Amino acid sequence: MDEPIVEVFGMWSEDIDRLSDTAFGFIAPDAIGWDGLREQTFKSFVRKRAGGRNDCRLLDADPCATYRFAAARIGKWLERLVLGPQDVLVDLPHLVQRFPFLLEDSLSDRAAWNATVGGDELVRSRIPDECWFQPYDFLSRPAVWAQRFEGDPNISKRRRSFDYSTVPPFVFLEDTSTFVPLDEATQFRAGHHNAFDRRFIKCVGGQTYGPQRRLAFAE
Repeated sequence: MDEPIVEVFGMWSEDIDRLSDTAFGFIAPDAIGWDGLREQTFKSFVRKRAGGRNDCRLLDADPCATYRFAAARIGKWLERLVLGPQDVLVDLPHLVQRFPFLLEDSLSDRAAWNATVGGDELVRSRIPDECWFQPYDFLSRPAVWAQRFEGDPNISKRRRSFDYSTVPPFVFLEDTSTFVPLDEATQFRAGHHNAFDRRFIKCVGGQTYGPQRRLAFAE
């Protein structure tokens, strides 16, 4: 509980640089710079995020409750605000969509694309060990530090030499977690306001998607 949050997760300065204002503010709402974020421990986070003085007293009286509170809130932060935008941490389906050369000879096989949703071991073996986010239990799926992956010399070399014109028009559907041809997908704006804000869904029959303006803005 006394360890800095970003150090426990192995977050480097270049990872912090890509955090959104919302992600930054959730962890260190009073910080005015990166040093303030780096100094935030799990304990100080709990004290600032507890609902009031009585809540802090309750947490002090029950260490297990403190641990659960910290784990739940930080897990939510990682899942929604760090992994969600897909620019600090990237899960396998979105990583393969950006770097399809990871599929190598299976590029035209849609089943190979869909296998990445479950954490395909063959694709995982092609990703440098130091790029993986740890500890795994804080996320619902395997994820990679984007900056470290992009900066790996071998990945950079493959990226420059790869012929992207050979990639089938497959896109990842956020609502069904599958890859389909582009003409079977509906584009929407995810609301992260970054380079990866255009995503795709299937629009499952009988379901209402909202806010509807995100579908219109993606046109």
